[in-house]
Amino acid sequence: MVQTAIDIEGKSPLAVCLECRENKWSQTAKLLREAYAKTATQQSCSFSPSLLSPPDRPLHITHDGEAPTSEPLPLRIKDIVSLSEKGSLAAGRSARNRTSPGNNADKLVRRQRIDIVNGQHHLARFPSGKDTPTEHILQDIYKLIQLAPQYHEMVALWIQSDSLEIQLGDNDKPLQLMSTWPSLMTRYVTKTTAAEIPKLCLRRNVFISPAKEKSVADPTMLELLYADAKRNVLKGHYPCSEEDAIELGGLTMQVLYGDHVSTVHHSGFLQGQLEEVLPVAMATSRRRVEFERRILAQHSRVSQSVSTFSDNDPQASLYKQYLQKCCQWPFYGAAFFHGSLATKTFRLPTQVKIHRKAHVPVNIAVNTSGFHLISLETNSVITSLSYDSVDWDASAEKHCVQLSRSDKTLHVQIKTRMAGLFSSLVSRMSEQYLQRSHGNTSTTTSTAHTQND
Repeated sequence: MVQTAIDIEGKSPLAVCLECRENKWSQTAKLLREAYAKTATQQSCSFSPSLLSPPDRPLHITHDGEAPTSEPLPLRIKDIVSLSEKGSLAAGRSARNRTSPGNNADKLVRRQRIDIVNGQHHLARFPSGKDTPTEHILQDIYKLIQLAPQYHEMVALWIQSDSLEIQLGDNDKPLQLMSTWPSLMTRYVTKTTAAEIPKLCLRRNVFISPAKEKSVADPTMLELLYADAKRNVLKGHYPCSEEDAIELGGLTMQVLYGDHVSTVHHSGFLQGQLEEVLPVAMATSRRRVEFERRILAQHSRVSQSVSTFSDNDPQASLYKQYLQKCCQWPFYGAAFFHGSLATKTFRLPTQVKIHRKAHVPVNIAVNTSGFHLISLETNSVITSLSYDSVDWDASAEKHCVQLSRSDKTLHVQIKTRMAGLFSSLVSRMSEQYLQRSHGNTSTTTSTAHTQND
């Protein structure tokens, strides 16, 4: 660009600016533009100033607020634009951009953290912001974790906090649900949980049957299934005997720490870390020293057996062993609904025994095979019922779930604020069960959500 000297009545532009302090800057700028246009015409030079671009040589101000440096500053028209003019120009440009067909300003892609059940996390794309549906988010996650297409249906996106977990359907909009989480907590949870912050997590799809898992050979998918099963074991959602817990803990030790080394994995090694390998009730009990000793011994046995694995991937073999053990439990792969069993309306076969209190805290576990009542007092299964062996009813208004048989040999009433969620899930789950019973093995992709409960 050709630099030209502009004189206004024999004065430099800077002098004009200093003398016109009481004048409006717009008037000064107008004088300078007119003078520049005249000079440019005389010198036959073209000039298209970008009024919103920064000056090539900004005015330098010292950090202590002293006067500007005395270095000569070539002043140009674009440097002498009033703030008001800049604001108008900026607003005009913004408006043009919004209406421009090729503008991408309103298509800014938001990224949101998605926790993976194996402990990893990724930033997934939400191209439509709060209006982005689950199915679009999942497509991005599949790529991020490099999950083979044949396993896409085996995972689902969940929104969860400590007291409430909801598997999302393809058309649900996670960010909208996250913004309304406090109201959902009030609706479905009895205790005060205002401080709970929801997060999005990729976990096992509750509609996948254990039988379908047996065909999985992909290490990535096996790790996700293993991590989901371990999470439920450690949280106490899957009630298990001490022997089963120790066996699973030994496998987890091998996954986490590799082969057992007696000089390293000795008494005290798991101090403060038992909750990483054992259910929380065992890890915090008075017998934790005994449990640590048994875990370390089981770890040693697992390490010795690893050399006999025929699989080229020992880690994948460990995942399979863990899952095979968990799949033996009737409640494996279930979603859980917390409630209170009313014993006055309780009728079960005589071999089933529970503590006779007015109300017994329970979890209703719902999976592809049926209902499973789990006592939270004894951490044991009260009973398991298949979909074709029991009638069920749920009232979101009365916060009540009922399970019964027409011959009156069974009647269970459970008070739960999650009755609406329960109904939504069981309606789909029982339909899938009947389809499978009639030879239709297609997997339901719909999932339980809250919007219509």
